[in-house]
Amino acid sequence: MRPIKYLILLLILLSSCEKNKKEKVKSETGFKKTGFEILPKNPTIKDKLIIRKISANYTIKWYVNGKFVSEGKELELESFRKGDTVYAETSLGNRKITSNKVVIRNSLPIIKNVSFNKKNIFSNDKEIKLNIEYDDPDNDPVDFLIKWYRNGELISENTTTIQVNLSAGDVIEAFVYAYDNEDTTDTPYIIKTVVLNSPPVINEKKGGEIKIENGVIHHKINVFDPDGDPLRFKLLKAPPGITLDSLTGILSGKLSQEIKKAKIQFMVRDTAGNRVTYEFNLFWKE
Repeated sequence: MRPIKYLILLLILLSSCEKNKKEKVKSETGFKKTGFEILPKNPTIKDKLIIRKISANYTIKWYVNGKFVSEGKELELESFRKGDTVYAETSLGNRKITSNKVVIRNSLPIIKNVSFNKKNIFSNDKEIKLNIEYDDPDNDPVDFLIKWYRNGELISENTTTIQVNLSAGDVIEAFVYAYDNEDTTDTPYIIKTVVLNSPPVINEKKGGEIKIENGVIHHKINVFDPDGDPLRFKLLKAPPGITLDSLTGILSGKLSQEIKKAKIQFMVRDTAGNRVTYEFNLFWKE
């Protein structure tokens, strides 16, 4: 009789365990059993959260940092902040099902545009600056990692302004990354330019005045070329009797006493094709 009692007791215990196991399955509230899961799992404030494998008939409630914020099939995150914890809840019959929790992570800063401070960079420029337009979705402070290259050789780092000696034909590149003390942009914004040949520079006195003494003019134009290019001169406008040597840049001639005031306009160009025009005012020396 005693073995029979033990057998009955064992069957009762096994039945009780099976019942508890079934009840445990029925009361399961985790997303692993139900597939009630938030995607994406690593969102930023630019993302929209959805629930994977959910019927359109279910009502979904969204919670941020434990507080109810919205009801619906999805949740836009742009009005929240990085570091916020989000989860969702729904009901199956009398059971409440809770999703996985996701934390809004840091958003990468965005470089919108990078430009040089000048449209064209010339060989006689001594300074180059970058203008950087950017945005950070989390409103974090943003700094920049910058690499400057001249003809493929690294010449400076982590500055928006460089002092440099240039030559016509040099290739200048800047590689710009943005970082917000948490993350750095994966790929650089690259800007590139070719240094242009500089036009001739005229170093005449401001106002361009030449005094005439006894009607005679003899004046060498003060001009140089930053690239050392040979220069050629051409007279564009002058009173009768005035000439301009095309090679030396010397103005010479004699004016009639009847001409009290006059203008001389000339052009100087280099072998690269750069041209500069200039104008002198002539007046009699008293």
